[in-house]
Amino acid sequence: MKTCHAIGGKRTAGRTGRRGSASVELAIIMPTLVIILFGIIEVASLGKDTVALNHLAREGVRCAAVGATPTLISAHINASATGIDLSKLTTLYEYRTFNTATLTYSAWVALGTADGRNNAVAGDQIRVTLWYGHPLVTGGLFLGMADDSDDGSMTIGATATMCRE
Repeated sequence: MKTCHAIGGKRTAGRTGRRGSASVELAIIMPTLVIILFGIIEVASLGKDTVALNHLAREGVRCAAVGATPTLISAHINASATGIDLSKLTTLYEYRTFNTATLTYSAWVALGTADGRNNAVAGDQIRVTLWYGHPLVTGGLFLGMADDSDDGSMTIGATATMCRE
C-alpha cells in the first residue's frame, strides 16, 4: 500500500525527487577523501624515513665521537640503516675546534684520518649530516612536493653533533 503526501496541493506517490542524490554526493566528495587518504600515507612514510635518518645521524656521530675514521663511520651507518635505500643516502662528516683565547669555534672542516683515527682532537665538535632522497610513495599525486621530479623524490636531512672524546 502506497502512502500519498500532499505537496503544494498535489498528491504524490511517496517520491520526493531526490532519487540518486547520494550517488552524486559521493562522486563529488570521493576525490577529496582519496587525496586526504593518500596524503596521510605520504606524511606517515616521510615521518618514518625522517626518524630513521635522525637515528642514523646519531649513530654516526656517536661512532665519530670515539675516534672512528670516516670509512668506519660510513660502515656503521650502512650497517644500522633499515628501510633506507643506501644508494640515495649522502653523508658529510665535519669537525671544528674551540679557541679558548677568543671563546669561539672555528669554521667546520671535513673530517679526515690521522694515525688510524679521525683527525679531530678531544673537545672538538663533530657533526654528521645526512641527506636522503625520500621516494614519494604516492607517485605523481604529490609530485609538486618533489625536489627531483624525474625520480619523484624529496630530499630530507638530519644532523647530529657531539664532542670528540
